[in-house]
Amino acid sequence: MGDAERYATAIHEAGHAVIGTLVGLTANSLTVEPTDDYLGLVTWVQPYGAEAQAILEHPEIEMAVESRLSLEDYFPELHADIEIARQECARHAMTFMAGPRAEERHTGEFDRDGADSDLGRITQFIRVFFSHCGDEKKWNAAVAHYDGPTLDEYLDDPLVWSWIDRVASWAEITGEMTGYEIRTIRPPGLANAMTDEGERIEAGDTVI
Repeated sequence: MGDAERYATAIHEAGHAVIGTLVGLTANSLTVEPTDDYLGLVTWVQPYGAEAQAILEHPEIEMAVESRLSLEDYFPELHADIEIARQECARHAMTFMAGPRAEERHTGEFDRDGADSDLGRITQFIRVFFSHCGDEKKWNAAVAHYDGPTLDEYLDDPLVWSWIDRVASWAEITGEMTGYEIRTIRPPGLANAMTDEGERIEAGDTVI
């Protein structure tokens, strides 16, 4: 991997890490050391809550998805849990899109293959919680469902972009960063969305 490609990868992974943190996820690690499977990777500390897991494991979930009804219509008793799970899904959709979109701002080109690889990691999550929106609209619906700034608003913020650049510059040099290191170099005045360092530290990792 050449220097230009390595920094573009670092920007991509930094986009995931920074936006994910801002929307409420907890980064565990970041690497830009390539393997046969990926050029870079961010891992997260237990990103899915109990509500989402319970719905995904519900014995009638496949029938609900195939019905094309909204989950609220199929499971009216789970309305509150479904909305919590949808917000989680929206946070992940924002986070997965943030990598390729940050890289696009750096290179001027959108890496479709990289984006498809990223988004493929939560296809089932999107399929379940936004199936009622239809195949062509479910991804946009998931991103739009996030109850906060849009991805463009985050990336347009000079403080957010300076954090992405700091993380990318560090990762390009060192190859790897811990979640703690990512959080400690955030610019002054830009608060973390999650401040409890130990809240979910014992849980398994999920990768982006």
